[in-house]
Amino acid sequence: MFTDQRDFEYLVGVIQGDGNVRKDHNLVRISIHAEEQDFLRTIYDLGAKTFNVKPTIHTEKDGTMKILHFKSKKLTRLISQYKDSTTGLWSIPKKLNYPEEWLAGVWDTDGYAKFEEGRLDCIFSQKSNHNIDFVKAALEEVGISRYNVSTFEDDRWEELTETDYLRVWSIDTEVFANRIKLKFPKKKQAVEAALDHGEFYAYRPRGDFRKEVLELIMAETDLSNKELA
Repeated sequence: MFTDQRDFEYLVGVIQGDGNVRKDHNLVRISIHAEEQDFLRTIYDLGAKTFNVKPTIHTEKDGTMKILHFKSKKLTRLISQYKDSTTGLWSIPKKLNYPEEWLAGVWDTDGYAKFEEGRLDCIFSQKSNHNIDFVKAALEEVGISRYNVSTFEDDRWEELTETDYLRVWSIDTEVFANRIKLKFPKKKQAVEAALDHGEFYAYRPRGDFRKEVLELIMAETDLSNKELA
């Protein structure tokens, strides 16, 4: 069904971040913000090559989102092993062959990366449903064991919802930058800038992580929901 295990595991992460499976229609869908044309093209090309299925592109009624449709009974069955289409909860094999690729996929969709003033920030966020445990396990597999996790309520989804936030300590962001190859343009550029800078702070987050993240959300007005959601 697929030609490259690395690309496949990356795309599984993307689907689990911003996709869904519709078994009744033999359909795997990936949603991408309409403004992110470069990322849309990347996922279109990578999906067509890896899944051997040429997707069709659909636009939501309000025009804000583009949705890639991969129509294939075999693909639907395969991806259904990784995500429960009813509950939305992930089902990850105990051992991924390439956890760094899977992490890149979920970080490109549900994560955040920014390089500023010599410091790389790497934050993952998602509605609280225990999926964060899979992220923690995969991070530790690639050598990232120092991070903060916090759960609190915010209204980024237009309703008060519990959200899990994970922030990689700066001391481990060098490992992140070298092991996890992001493809989302702005996040990829941030990681590349950090690598070019070549110095990573041995910073351990202190204080109120909840306050720090909320201030980040409010301050970064140039970020779309898809970059931080």
